[in-house]
Amino acid sequence: MTRKPVIGITQGRGGEGRLDVGEGYLSAVWDAGGVGVALPCFSERAEEYAEYFDGFIFGGGGDISPWYYGENEFPQELLDIDGGRDEFEWRLLGCAIEKQKPMLGICRGAQVMNVFFGGTLYPYIEGHIAKTQNCELWHNLTVFEGTTLHKCTKKDKITVNSRHKQNIKARGRGINVCALSDDGFIEAIELDGYPSFFLGVQFHPERYYATDAAAREIFEGLVERAEKWKIENRKW
Repeated sequence: MTRKPVIGITQGRGGEGRLDVGEGYLSAVWDAGGVGVALPCFSERAEEYAEYFDGFIFGGGGDISPWYYGENEFPQELLDIDGGRDEFEWRLLGCAIEKQKPMLGICRGAQVMNVFFGGTLYPYIEGHIAKTQNCELWHNLTVFEGTTLHKCTKKDKITVNSRHKQNIKARGRGINVCALSDDGFIEAIELDGYPSFFLGVQFHPERYYATDAAAREIFEGLVERAEKWKIENRKW
C-alpha cells in the first residue's frame, strides 16, 4: 500500500499539557486523501517536523501577540495569547518555507503567514465572530481569477463562515490577495512565486467541508500538492 501524504497540523494548547485538536482538521485531511497529525508546540523540533511531514496546516486558535507586527498596545479583547505557540509556528513556518513544503493557513494560520513576511493585522475588529459559541456567521467573498484559491474552487464567489476577531491589514512582502469580503477585508492570501502550495484563508473550511464543495477542494488542493512533493522528493 502506498503511503498517504502526511500533513502536520498546528493547534492551540489546553491545560495540563493537552493539545486542543479540532476533529475537523483531521477529518478533512483524511477525506482529501492524506493523514493529519497534530503537532506539539516544541520550537526545538520545528526543523525535524519540516523535514518529516509532506505538508502543513497552520490552524486556528488564539491571537498572535501584537509584538510580532509592531504593535505595543494590547487591546483588552486579546485575552488568548500563547507566546510559546507564536514562537513555535514562526520557526516551523520558516523551516517549511525553506524546504518549499505545501501549506495551508486557516484563520490564525493565515495571519501568521502574513506577519511572517512583514505584514500587519488589525488587532481587533467587530462583527466577524458570533457572540455565542454555537452560532455561526456567514458572508460572501469575491475570489480573484488566477489565484491559488480560485484554482482550488473554480469559483468567483464563495460563501464562508466567520469566526475571527483579528484580520490581515497590510500585506507582507510577496503576499497577494486571493479573496476579499463584501466589506473589504482580506479573506485569503498566497505567496507570489512560491513553487508549491501556499494558501491562507481567514475562514474555517474544516467546519463545513463535508457539505460544501469549495471548502472540500481547499483541502484536496493541499493534499494533492503534498502527494506531488512526496513523490518528487522522498527517498522512503
